[in-house]
Amino acid sequence: MQKADLLDELRAEIGLMSDRYPTEFSIFYKFVCTSIFQSIREYVSVSLYIPEEGFFRREYHAGESVFPIILPFGDDLLTLAGMRGGLLWEKRKHYHFVAYPFYRGHHLAGVLLILTVEDHKLEEEEVLFLGELIHLFENKENMDLLDMDDEGELG
Repeated sequence: MQKADLLDELRAEIGLMSDRYPTEFSIFYKFVCTSIFQSIREYVSVSLYIPEEGFFRREYHAGESVFPIILPFGDDLLTLAGMRGGLLWEKRKHYHFVAYPFYRGHHLAGVLLILTVEDHKLEEEEVLFLGELIHLFENKENMDLLDMDDEGELG
């Protein structure tokens, strides 16, 4: 199967799960990590890290555990991605790391971290797919913000 067809299939599956579980983030994010990892053989792991007080915590994961569950804020890939606000690609030892942050309003909500095999070249189709995925994450994260009144209260 061609990469474009595979990504289209993933888009459809992820879209259906997003519609099926509009407010159940844990089910949706776990499905996304697992589906991407199982579908794209060049991906060694797919993780979703959530910022906490002074550190990132790996909330959802599929594949090899290369990064620790807890990562302190600092001079690391997740922090840099969050500060830059866009896709960050970096090659280290035996892997390529792709970090893509997403936001709730203007606050960092999480970082999607993908590790690929060393010789994998991130293709334009993958970059577009990941951008669409991050946009979907942000839409889900920000749904309740649309229902706030002028005083910042829900309802």
